[in-house]
Amino acid sequence: MTALLDERKRELIVETRRGFASKTLFGAPSKRRSLDDEIVGVRNELVANRTVKCPVCGGAMAPTHGRAHDVVTGGRCRNCGSTLS
Repeated sequence: MTALLDERKRELIVETRRGFASKTLFGAPSKRRSLDDEIVGVRNELVANRTVKCPVCGGAMAPTHGRAHDVVTGGRCRNCGSTLS
């Protein structure tokens, strides 16, 4: 009985507060990327030896190579100097 009442309360909340549906536990997930997703995406592009948009300033971030010069160890922004390793 309690579960049925709780379910009905959830339906009423979503129906009456459509503007808040995405901010509640029962709403749709946010379409924004998390910081972790952003950094992993940048790192994956750098490992593929591509220049990417710096997550700090939006400038060009180029891959940096290790001692063997064949392994990408991170990236460095040409604009602000931020590094990702």
